[in-house]
Amino acid sequence: MTGNLGQEPELKFNNQSGKATLNLSIAATPSRLDRQTNQWSDVGEPLWIRATLWEQMAERLADVLHKGDRVSVEGTFSIRTYQAQDGSQRLSYELLGAKFLGVVPRAPQNAAQPFAGQPNSPTGGYSDTPATNGPQNGTYDVFGNAGGGSFNEPAPF
Repeated sequence: MTGNLGQEPELKFNNQSGKATLNLSIAATPSRLDRQTNQWSDVGEPLWIRATLWEQMAERLADVLHKGDRVSVEGTFSIRTYQAQDGSQRLSYELLGAKFLGVVPRAPQNAAQPFAGQPNSPTGGYSDTPATNGPQNGTYDVFGNAGGGSFNEPAPF
């Protein structure tokens, strides 16, 4: 999962074991690239996901990560139900056993156009070649699929 840190990471130490944990609050917002304007636009509400890093990794990253950083983590996705203070049922999304994959570097401010996989492109990998091939309507979804896709489609399983 790749998204932006929505708040400063929170480093805690367990009173009994002394082990460090680093709590991350990550916002992943579906977006599309309009190839005609080379601009990314959000196409939905952000999905907020909590992830916890442990021990040495938590301690190493506590001073490195900051609110707004684009990070990649992986783990087992979990949905938990809880009762809010107002009595309503809410959902909490978490990555269990989270593994930190890296910080996605920010794009240079003077970049003329996005390159496939650069930070202003949520598709992931890196390339020195501008992404020029694409659909007629010029849109791509957050996964790099031509045509923009739809986040309202049913799951394929």
